[in-house]
Amino acid sequence: MRAAIVFLLVLVAASASFAQSRDTVAVNDNSDWWSIIRDNSAGETLRPRAQDVPAATFRILGITLGADDLDAIQKTLGSTTVVTRGDAATARSQICYTALDGRSHLNFESGEVQYGFYLFIDGEQWSGSDRCKKSELITSGLTTLSGLHLGQTQGEVQAILGKPTALLKNGDIVFFRQVRKRTSAPDLKKARQYYSSISEQQFHENYDFYDMSAYIVARFSSAGLVYLGVSKSDTY
Repeated sequence: MRAAIVFLLVLVAASASFAQSRDTVAVNDNSDWWSIIRDNSAGETLRPRAQDVPAATFRILGITLGADDLDAIQKTLGSTTVVTRGDAATARSQICYTALDGRSHLNFESGEVQYGFYLFIDGEQWSGSDRCKKSELITSGLTTLSGLHLGQTQGEVQAILGKPTALLKNGDIVFFRQVRKRTSAPDLKKARQYYSSISEQQFHENYDFYDMSAYIVARFSSAGLVYLGVSKSDTY
């Protein structure tokens, strides 16, 4: 991997450090059917569309995907068990929250360079689902800042995300986006502190811009949207 990935790994390591200081369980299976990181090759056969995704799509309950690690999320939603799975490219740390009635779920996970959150109702049980923390903040009406929520029609989802990239054999609709973006001044400052040994020219050549990739999966039933998986990675 390129050097810049290391900077992202530092953030993941900080999250893992927090996980180890709390209730952490290692699970040796792939029963987490809702995880996008579980199948790391999911987007390899698809060509991403060069289209940005509204930043508000990555924000839910005041949490910003990729910016808030598992530590920050638990400070907002409450401490819960961190479940770790997989290794190498599919290694992932996960936390989950559920509505008081146990039906609606909001799960978060972080991987090597990828982050995701998942909003769904009902669905199959998975190893670790008994460790989800119940919260009155989790409801069937939970909405991303961009307006995505369970129960929407396919047309309503496309009005926010645009034309889908693919319709998978299992009926899932995928929105795969990738754009090159300029690094924000605060992030550039943090990166410069971390890579203080390289020249100014080399630093700006490598870190002034980054590639933002978003892989979003929507699943529908007669009741509308029943599963929304939103994953994101920023690489230099």
